[in-house]
Amino acid sequence: MTVRGRWAIALSTLAVVAALALLFWPRPSVPVDVAGQAGPHQVRLLIETPAVGLQDLTVDVPGDVERLVVAPTMVEMGHASPPVTATPEAAGRFRAPGVEFFMPGRWDVTVTVHGSGGTDEVVLPVLIAPRGR
Repeated sequence: MTVRGRWAIALSTLAVVAALALLFWPRPSVPVDVAGQAGPHQVRLLIETPAVGLQDLTVDVPGDVERLVVAPTMVEMGHASPPVTATPEAAGRFRAPGVEFFMPGRWDVTVTVHGSGGTDEVVLPVLIAPRGR
């Protein structure tokens, strides 16, 4: 192989490595802020750092709410994490600590609102990044 051929291979390899590094370099996760309607309840789900691992979810639901449960599922993969009952933090604001997202990708978080008028639910899509992103 000629010197010119070696340089061409070296530069091509370097370009591929640089492209892969840019593609997979850790970036900060963009917070999740999604909303939907569960019967008469307007539901807003917030996740500060939507990455693989245990996450604390904040759910805003104004009105008469006796109990609120969040249950994440990854429909495409057939996975689900255990449901977590949220605790009230303030009027209309609930916190669901330690919700498990064990792999990156699209998750559907079902928020079930139990109130004096019955039980309603909404499914909110979230995108979970790999750990450290």
